[in-house]
Amino acid sequence: MVAFVNPSNDEVRQYQLKTFEEIIKNYQVDGVVHDRGRYDNEGADFSDETRAKFEQFLQARGKQLVNWPNDVFYYDQSVRVYGPLIQDWWEFRSATIQSFFGEVKSLVDAYEASTGRSIQVSSYVGSWYETYYLNGVNWGSKNFRFDPRLGMPDESVYTPAYYDTGYIEYLDFLMIGAYQTTSSEVKKYITLGNIVTNGEIPLYAGIALNNVQEPAMQREVFQAGLSSTNGLMLFDASQVNWPVITASLQDKEWVKDYQLGMSLPGNPNGFLEGDFYNVNRVEGNINVMTDAFGYSTGTNRFGVEVVVNASGEVEHVANREQAIRWNWGSPEENNSVIPQGGFVISTVDPSGVRTKRQLVANAYNKGDQVRSAVLGGLLDDDGKKVADNRVKVEGRAEALGPGKVEVRFNGQKADVKTNGEFSAVIPLSPGANTVAFEVYVDGLKTNGKTIEMTRTTGGDNGGEPGNPGGPGNPGNPGSPGNPGNPGNPGKPSAPERIKLAKETGPDGRTLVRADVQLEPMLQELERLAKENAKTPELVYAVKEASDTVELSLPTGGLRTALQKVPTGTLVLETLSGRLDLPLASLKAELSKKPDAELLVVSIGRLTEAEASGLKARLSKEGTAKLLASVKVRFALSKGQKSEELSRFKQGYAVLTLPVNGTDEPGHAGAFGYRLPQDQLSFIPAVMSGSKEGSLAKLRLSVGGILAIAQREKIFQDLKGHWAVREIEELASKGLVQGVSGDVFAPNRPVTRAEFTSLLVRALGLDETASNESGFSDVHGDDWFAGAVTAAAASGLIDGYRNGEFRPDESITREQISLLLARGMEFAGGKLETGGAAAEILDRFKDAEAIASWSGPAVAAAVQSGLMQGRSSGHFAPDAPSTRAEAAVVLKRLLQLAGYTNNQE
Repeated sequence: MVAFVNPSNDEVRQYQLKTFEEIIKNYQVDGVVHDRGRYDNEGADFSDETRAKFEQFLQARGKQLVNWPNDVFYYDQSVRVYGPLIQDWWEFRSATIQSFFGEVKSLVDAYEASTGRSIQVSSYVGSWYETYYLNGVNWGSKNFRFDPRLGMPDESVYTPAYYDTGYIEYLDFLMIGAYQTTSSEVKKYITLGNIVTNGEIPLYAGIALNNVQEPAMQREVFQAGLSSTNGLMLFDASQVNWPVITASLQDKEWVKDYQLGMSLPGNPNGFLEGDFYNVNRVEGNINVMTDAFGYSTGTNRFGVEVVVNASGEVEHVANREQAIRWNWGSPEENNSVIPQGGFVISTVDPSGVRTKRQLVANAYNKGDQVRSAVLGGLLDDDGKKVADNRVKVEGRAEALGPGKVEVRFNGQKADVKTNGEFSAVIPLSPGANTVAFEVYVDGLKTNGKTIEMTRTTGGDNGGEPGNPGGPGNPGNPGSPGNPGNPGNPGKPSAPERIKLAKETGPDGRTLVRADVQLEPMLQELERLAKENAKTPELVYAVKEASDTVELSLPTGGLRTALQKVPTGTLVLETLSGRLDLPLASLKAELSKKPDAELLVVSIGRLTEAEASGLKARLSKEGTAKLLASVKVRFALSKGQKSEELSRFKQGYAVLTLPVNGTDEPGHAGAFGYRLPQDQLSFIPAVMSGSKEGSLAKLRLSVGGILAIAQREKIFQDLKGHWAVREIEELASKGLVQGVSGDVFAPNRPVTRAEFTSLLVRALGLDETASNESGFSDVHGDDWFAGAVTAAAASGLIDGYRNGEFRPDESITREQISLLLARGMEFAGGKLETGGAAAEILDRFKDAEAIASWSGPAVAAAVQSGLMQGRSSGHFAPDAPSTRAEAAVVLKRLLQLAGYTNNQE
C-alpha cells in the first residue's frame, strides 16, 4: 500500500517505487493497493516542486504562469473562483497521478514476468466521484463520457485531454469506499462507480463496518453492495462481529439466540445485561471476553474494562475514575490481558456519550466478586401455544469464566448438565402463563429472562383419569347448572392496568393517584417486544380532572422494560399535558438505586405560592404575557422515602403543553423556575400553532416548575448589527444575557467558561446538580462551576492534560466547532461530512493550521452550516470567537437539533 506525499516530487516517486520493489522482491505478496495514491484534496499541493512541474507542463502548451496560485483558483468569501489556468491544472494533476500508476503497473508486470507469480494492482478510492474529479483525480475509464443526469456539478472539466487521464487501465480491479449507511445511497454511488469505470474492470465495494453495526442495516447495505459489484471489502477488523456478518452476507435475518448477563455487586436480585461475548468490542456495546477470545481484548483507550480473575474477583477496572468523573485527560490503555479462567467486561460509548462507560464504572470496583453467564435456547418457547397442562422446556446456561451454574424457573430448580444444557417441566394453567428463568453462578444472579406460554383448551388432564368431575356426581362432569362446560370455571377477568384513587387535600387541591400494576405491565411489555416496533410506547392515559396526576410504576417492571424494549418510551397523558420519557434515560438511576420500589411521575397545576413567585419573577424580566405553566416531578421511592431524580443521564423527557396563542413566536420561550432561589433558566422548546392556540414541546433534563412566556429583549448596542435578530430572540428566550441591562457587547471575545455556560443552557442541562467539576482551576464558588460540571459530566468538555479548564481564556473557533459537534451528539444527532472532511477543510487557505483533534469537527460544523469561514478564504481556527458569533452558532445548533423553531 502507498500513500502519496507529493506525486509531483521526483524523489518521492522514486522512494515509493523502490518501496514497492523491495516488498515485491522479498515477500510473497499477491497484490499492490494504491490507498490515497493521489493528491489529497484541492489545496494539495501548491509547493515549489509542484509549481515548477506545472510551469513545465504549461510551457509545453505555450502558456505561462503569472499569478501563483490565483491563476489556478482562489476563494472569495468562501466561494471558489476559477483562474484562467484551472483546466490546465486539472489535466496536469490527473495526468501526474496517471503517470505514477503506470510506473507501478510496469514494475509489477516486470516482476510477474520474471518470477511467474500473479501480482495484481488495485486502487482504493472514495465513492464520491463528483468531488474527486473536481480535484483532478480521475479514477475513471478513458471511454467514460459526462452525462448531466449523473448530477455532477461541472461539465467543463471534461475536455478530451482530461478524459485521456483516466487511470483504470493500470489497475486489475478497483475498490470504492461506500461509507454510506443506507442501501439506496450505497446503490447510488456504486452505480456511479460502474458508470465511470465503464464496466471495464472488476469493482468491489468497501464497507465501513463502524457505520453499519445494526444487523438489519448491515444486511441491507451488504446486499446492496453484492448486487451491484464483484464483491465486498470490509473494514476495519476491530468492528467485526462474525455471526452478524455471516448472516448479512448470506442475506439472512440475524437473530441473537442468547442473552448475556453479569452479576451486580450489592444487588443480589439484579444483573447487568450485556450485548455480546467473545467478539470484538464496538461502540455502544457491553461485551464479555474470556480466554477463548484470545490473549487480550484488543481494544484501545477511552473504554472501561473490568478484569475478573479465575477466582471471580475484580483485579482492575480500567478508566473507572475517568468515566465516573468524566475527565479523560489521561485515559488508561485498554487491551486488557484476559486472565486464564477469568473474563473481562469491556465497554465503550460513541464519542462524547457516557452512558455505558459510567454504568459499568459505577457498578464494579477492585475486590468485587463478579460472575457472568449466557442464557440461550428459549427463543422457540417464548410465545408457544400448547394444549397440555405441562410442557418441557430446554435451554442452555453457560458460565463465562469461573463458577457453577444453577438455573431456576419460577423459583424452582431446573436440571442442569455439566455442559450447561438444562431442562424444566413447566406446569401450565389455561390461558397465558408467564415463566421467569433466572441463572445463578456460585449463588450470584447473572441472568434472567421471562417468557410467555399459552395453554389452549383440551389436552392432557394431568394424569388423574379417575377424577372426571366433582366427587359423588359422576353423571355431571361440569358444575351444576352448566352441564355444557365440563370443569371450566370460565375465563378470569383481565387484571387492571392501573388502580386510580382521587384525594382532596386540606388546601382543597385534588390529586389523582394512578398505580401501575406489575403483572399487566409485564404482559404488555411482552407484547411490545414481540411487535418489534422501532419506538415502542407504554402509554398510560389518566384524563380525570384534578390539580395533579401522580403515576407510580414498579421499578421491577421498568427494569424488565429496559431489557425487553430498551428503545421504548413511557408516556403519561393528562389534561394538563403529555409526558414522553425514554426508558433509556432511567437506566443509570435505576442502577444506582437498586432497592427503589417505585418511579413516581407527576404533572399538575402550580400552588398559589408557586404561581405567585413565578409571575413576580417574570414581571421583573419584563415579560409581556404568561402563556402556560405546569409543575413536573420525577422521583424514585421506597416505602415512605422519596428522592427526586437529579437529571436524566441519557436523553430528555419531552413535555407537550397546550398554550394560549402568541403572535410573536420568536419571542416566546420556555423557562424553568426555581422558587427558593427565584431563578429562571432556559428550556429548549419548539412552538407550533397560531395565536388562537398552540402546542409547546419542551425538552426536560429535570423536573420542576415550567412556564411558557412571551417577552422582548432589546439591546441598544445592537442597532444595525448583523446578528441583532438572533441575539435578541435568544435573549428573549432567556438563553443569552447582556453585559448589563441594555448592552450586549457583541464584538467582545467570549471566554471558555462563557461559551460552555451558554452551551449547557442551550441543551437544557441542570447547572445546580453539582459544582465539583474535577478541574483544578474551577472552584465551587465560581459563577460558572455548575455549568462546567454539567458539561464535563455530559461529555461536552475535556479540559487540558494537566487537569486545567482555563475558564478565562478566549475560546477559539476550532474549540467551538468541537463543542458544537459534541453538543449535537448529546442532542441525539450527528454533524455529517459525507466522508469528505478533507475536501471540506481544504476549501480554506489556512487548512494546515486546523489541528488534527479539531479537523473532523470543523469540517462537520462547516458542512452543516453551523460555522463559516472568515474573510479571504480563511477559517482562522485559533482566532477568538465573539459574543455575537457564539449566540448565532448556538441558535443554528438549536434549530438543527430541533430544539427551537427553524423560522421565527
